[in-house]
Amino acid sequence: MKTIKYYLYYFKNILKFGTIDIFFNRIRFKKFSTLVNNFSSGSDLEECAGYLQKIDIENIINTKEEIIIENWIWKQGNMTLFELYCLLLIAKNFNPKTVFEIGTFDGRTTLHIALNTNAATEIHTLDIPYEELKDASLSVDSGDEQLINKKNFQIGECFLKRKEFKNIQQHLSDSAKFNYLPYNKRVDLFFVDGAHSYEYVRSDTENALNCLSEKGVILWHDYGNVIDVTNYLNKLSSKMAIYRINNTTLAIHSKSLSIN
Repeated sequence: MKTIKYYLYYFKNILKFGTIDIFFNRIRFKKFSTLVNNFSSGSDLEECAGYLQKIDIENIINTKEEIIIENWIWKQGNMTLFELYCLLLIAKNFNPKTVFEIGTFDGRTTLHIALNTNAATEIHTLDIPYEELKDASLSVDSGDEQLINKKNFQIGECFLKRKEFKNIQQHLSDSAKFNYLPYNKRVDLFFVDGAHSYEYVRSDTENALNCLSEKGVILWHDYGNVIDVTNYLNKLSSKMAIYRINNTTLAIHSKSLSIN
């Protein structure tokens, strides 16, 4: 049933995105069909995402600090609560001066980063407006259109209603066109959760790595849940140490991480 649902999902987007990859990559798509579009907590990622070394959150952080989770409302496109918890634990422990997020969506993650970091932490979040999708610099995954097309809510609405978060700076732009020069070597925590095509994941990652400070950490969402994200990070892991956080779709890299 999940395989049928997956194929129907891609058939729906064939005309819109002009792709027939599904016909030539049936084995590849079928392998991931049981995971794609399954956003529930505790997905079994072992078989399809076994390439990266897996680590528990306890191997990354020094101490478990109290985490504030204020908004428990979940919609498709959000991280699971456990993934959010892991991200916030890492943010607490790395104590970033500057945070950059690609993929604002409804701002749920951005809000919680602000709630769990210092008031002086500079938080930047970037998302492409739906009306600019037609002029996107790179190809997008066929599942991205529904996430970029925000229905019944606006980009970043979770924090836009909170006037006290003046340290959040929202940017509306195609991530492949955005000027990252002001953030070069300044970002202590970079979260990549934008468009999911191979081209965008590569572009976003290259920009993120240029922005990363010496002590910085970069996290990616949807490893094992999206084909191109998984393939790109598997390939990149031959050049740098990348780990998958156990029981999540989060992958992580930092020069300050030393995992045995």
